[in-house]
Amino acid sequence: MKTQVSKETFESYSKARRLSDTGFGGGAHDWDIPLKYHNSIWTADRTIDFLQKHDTNQPFLLAVGFQDPHHPHCVPTEFEERVDPNNVPLPDYIEGELEDKPPHFMAARCGELSKLETRGKFAMAGQGGGADFRKVSEEDARFGRAYYYNMVKIIDQQMGRIMECLDTYDLSENTLVVFTTDHGELLGDHGLWMKGPFHYEQLVRVPTIIRYPQAIPSGQRSNALFSHTDIVPTILGAVGLPIPADVDGVDAMPMLSREMETTRDSLLIECVDDPQGLRLKTIVTDNRKLTWYCGNSYGELYDLENDPAERVNLWDNPSYASDKAQLIGEILQEMEILEKRVERTSYA
Repeated sequence: MKTQVSKETFESYSKARRLSDTGFGGGAHDWDIPLKYHNSIWTADRTIDFLQKHDTNQPFLLAVGFQDPHHPHCVPTEFEERVDPNNVPLPDYIEGELEDKPPHFMAARCGELSKLETRGKFAMAGQGGGADFRKVSEEDARFGRAYYYNMVKIIDQQMGRIMECLDTYDLSENTLVVFTTDHGELLGDHGLWMKGPFHYEQLVRVPTIIRYPQAIPSGQRSNALFSHTDIVPTILGAVGLPIPADVDGVDAMPMLSREMETTRDSLLIECVDDPQGLRLKTIVTDNRKLTWYCGNSYGELYDLENDPAERVNLWDNPSYASDKAQLIGEILQEMEILEKRVERTSYA
């Protein structure tokens, strides 16, 4: 873009207007930048350019990374197909629900992360300098959530352009497409915004859409567990390449092709906010979720079947002691698998 506009114009495009006048306010911004210069459109343009120039007789691996949706929630003023904030539900939060959670949950809500004993050398990842989320008004919350959905909507339109390009060049039938994201967004749910060491479903249960007409039936949905570590072995399995023994994850093609209902019983999620501070590991099954915090007596345990919103922490509930022990054991099992071993070369 720098080569197409003047320096003054470029500098004006580098600024966006925060809608709220009360600080964080949900993070919604209006951005006076032509839609054609938006990063999501640029990403799609570069992708389409590659596909148009590629020799269709040769295989390719193309990684496409959209920056959005991300804070700040900046939406070009040119974008007209907007989500109406009045139609967006308010965050899902019940006063007092953070009282049985580890200390950093309430500290994040109140903008007091700097006071935590577990604070590392840098600010908590995903929370920046922190903000008092108690001050986010209902109006600001609706705008913050709506602008996030607007960014998603722009990406959806650009993915449509990319898929149409695959059709145009007769690549659709023989191309494996995996669409996913690195993490979710709290959007005020549980009284929190952005991301961080909070393994709520809003952050870790992210969408994954896979299309491969040759082997995967279209139009199906599955609630089976799937980890990002499964992406590499699944792609290798789909294209018929050998899967190295030291690759993390499992080949999910048997599940995607409907040969099996599931290819895993649990999955591991990890977060290291600081090597000397907050470190957590979460194990998830179909109906349970446990989070272990290294060096701390507290933790989290949720009955996802009876409490899908993760309101009640059962870590200290004696009725769930057996579940707790079993899930901690599963974390150890997962960690043992992930530990790399040097091949034994002698008797000693």
